[in-house]
Amino acid sequence: MMNKINSVYISVLTTDDYLPGILVLNHSLNLVNSRYDLHVLLTPNISEQTIRALDSNLISYSVISREIVNPTNVNVHHRWFPTYSKLAVFDQTQYKKVVYLDADMLILRNVDELFGHAHMSATNAGGMLPRKTNPRHLGLNSGLIVIEPSHFLFKDMMSKVGKIENLRVEGNTERPVYGSDQDFINAYFSEWPNQKELHLDHKFNIFHYHLDEYNKLFGYTIGEGPRPISIIHYASYLKPWNIDRREISKLEHNHDKKLELEAISIWIENQNNLVNVGLS
Repeated sequence: MMNKINSVYISVLTTDDYLPGILVLNHSLNLVNSRYDLHVLLTPNISEQTIRALDSNLISYSVISREIVNPTNVNVHHRWFPTYSKLAVFDQTQYKKVVYLDADMLILRNVDELFGHAHMSATNAGGMLPRKTNPRHLGLNSGLIVIEPSHFLFKDMMSKVGKIENLRVEGNTERPVYGSDQDFINAYFSEWPNQKELHLDHKFNIFHYHLDEYNKLFGYTIGEGPRPISIIHYASYLKPWNIDRREISKLEHNHDKKLELEAISIWIENQNNLVNVGLS
């Protein structure tokens, strides 16, 4: 029987566009002195230039044998279209346990404790907000999941892709309602909303555009405080690495978005520090 490496953080890169996110994610893990490395799964379309950048930053990676095709009607150009390949994380059986992290996350505090949580521990990010009353807000957010990989589990998941998730046409090309890996995962693990033992504190996955509401309503803070945040998730279509001055200016003039602006500034500062030490 093959000995398994104990634990690792895993992220997935399906497009070169998310390379800045991966570099900053790795940098932020290093800053909090994590005991575990980041490993990145690449889809076959990732460029040699991106691979060289991973090598330069000493980030380990492997290429999955094939992309997992998105069976929904989400537009091929939408950022959700390639996300089904994230399901390959469930097949990384060389590891006993992994903590999956989206590439658009930033680690503020050490989160190694996550490896002590059970398989499929996650958060229903944003679900604490009173306005989140739709039943689909009860499911988990797939940006962070504790996973115990299994060939059997992965094979069974693949047999159900395109058969159990919601394939209805809703939303529009720019803002679809369904069409990501998250919809499949929530359909597959349909009992998750009732399995309270798998529900992590929201400090492990808070969307940057929810920060101000979470602070006002529940006391979550970026800095020190009674409920310090561990991971910020830049989950919208507008990522910190491609935000322009016009968007920054909007936030600067919106007093209800102070923490959102701070979160973007922190990400940019991390990227600048990465450049300054010659790692990118």
